[in-house]
Amino acid sequence: MKTDNASIYRLAGRDALFALLVLGSLWGLSEVALGQAVRALAPEIRAGVLTGIGMACMGLFIGLTGRPGRLPLLALVTVLATQLCVPLLRCSPLCKANTSLAIMLHGIAIAGAVRLIAAGPGSGAVRRGTAAFAAALVSATVFYYAGMRLAPCAYLLSFNQPLGLFSFMLREGLVWAAFSAALFPAGYALGARWAVPLASYGASRPLMRLAAPGAFVALCWTAIAAVVLAG
Repeated sequence: MKTDNASIYRLAGRDALFALLVLGSLWGLSEVALGQAVRALAPEIRAGVLTGIGMACMGLFIGLTGRPGRLPLLALVTVLATQLCVPLLRCSPLCKANTSLAIMLHGIAIAGAVRLIAAGPGSGAVRRGTAAFAAALVSATVFYYAGMRLAPCAYLLSFNQPLGLFSFMLREGLVWAAFSAALFPAGYALGARWAVPLASYGASRPLMRLAAPGAFVALCWTAIAAVVLAG
């Protein structure tokens, strides 16, 4: 589909839905699989790395489709993927409650920030990075207060003190924002570059247009299940 700018192409309709499912599943896989690896290697930046990956996936989606308003739905797919532990391990949804909360906050915040700061294909990487930086700070602030009430873990409760929000933003919020500012524009640029080739490929191979995203989503969810069961 062409946008108002004749040089910009975007995926639409069923292709946009496939992109949403694929990228939401990919983000979910990163949360489940990479989360453990980053925790072991660099626990102090784990949340920032995972936030940045999520922002990259959402930037990629906007680059492909030009629809920031659908980012909360993409985040919801990711939440469902991370909550796969509930039926597999028969645990409470609260085990991943704060993870789910953070993911949804990222999706909602970046959708709003893009509309306010970086709407339109001519916005540029700086404005997109600024939007992602601001969105991460907003989601971190809301997460601080909401997470304390939803499922307060020992780490989060360690900030429950005078100037706790300030300490949390220094240790977590700014890290989330830095990774987001770097990776969201990169994801957008990649999506904008891939939109035309993907549309052309789908048009020339209608069977693969359905099979490829379906297989990728199934592979992601199978991998998530394997990681969850492996502990």
